[in-house]
Amino acid sequence: RLVRTARQWFPDRPIVLAGVSEGAGLSILAAADRRVAAEMAGVLALGTPETVTLGWHFWNWTVWVTHKEPDEPSVLTAPYLTALAPTPVLLVHSSCVEWTWCWRH
Repeated sequence: RLVRTARQWFPDRPIVLAGVSEGAGLSILAAADRRVAAEMAGVLALGTPETVTLGWHFWNWTVWVTHKEPDEPSVLTAPYLTALAPTPVLLVHSSCVEWTWCWRH
């Protein structure tokens, strides 16, 4: 629906789904649908997580403190990347985030 609305507003412009973290993963999932991919010029995914949570409740706010996965339905994002072909995809990731060890020189 989002892509269809963007197409109505901007009929002559390319549509790129872009997202950060969970939004990046959800952009990948959405673009994996052939109906959506047919309308898109590409996907820009910044900091895509390994898994994307499909549902969210207010009480899940504690995951930002505990760094645990919420007790909600989730899906791995990697298998959906192959479904994006031939749609262009740009994945941007940091080599150092708070959940990984970083070497600083």
